[in-house]
Amino acid sequence: MPDHAHLLVLGWEETCRQRLLIRFLRQHTNKPLREQGFEWQKQPYDNVLRQKDREKNAFQVVANYVLNNPVRAELVDRWEDWPYLDSIIPGYPDACLRERDFWDRFWKIYYSKL
Repeated sequence: MPDHAHLLVLGWEETCRQRLLIRFLRQHTNKPLREQGFEWQKQPYDNVLRQKDREKNAFQVVANYVLNNPVRAELVDRWEDWPYLDSIIPGYPDACLRERDFWDRFWKIYYSKL
């Protein structure tokens, strides 16, 4: 989206601290963002998914909602056309969100880490 970002973070382990990750990200991107005339929102909207929301189909519903924001905003016809979307899976740099088999790969990786 032109004026905001969505981050969807899923930890591999129960002890993962996603809020700590977001705090780290904000701290280390504040200066470069300000240099470009942007800044993080003072009161971000954070939502921690419940365990049932982290299950395969439920998580993909949340991810698809985020992916389709540029479509709902009528910035593109298909989410795949929005150039500012991507995914990061540690240890799997070739896992690309736009690949047809991404979700199958994602869930194989996720379940192998549990």
